Amino acid sequence: MMDDLTPNKTRRAQCVNWLLFYRDALRGKTVEQLQKEREERAAVAAAAAPPKMVTADSSQKRDDKGNMVGGDQTNTDWRPPIREVI
Repeated sequence: MMDDLTPNKTRRAQCVNWLLFYRDALRGKTVEQLQKEREERAAVAAAAAPPKMVTADSSQKRDDKGNMVGGDQTNTDWRPPIREVI
């Protein structure tokens, strides 16, 4: 299946995806409508709760809704260990 992918077919697929997006999301709308929709999406994203941090001391237990339960969720300054090369 991957052998059939050529640069030309990949380019055509990208073009078709853009045309489908244009037809579904943009066609027949004014610039003002598109700007208003973008602002509404940004407001919804800002109002949504931020994703929960998973740290080394976080619990991996989850409730019925799939949210993590227990563990320390306040530690946000954790960084992966970096091995310095001298």
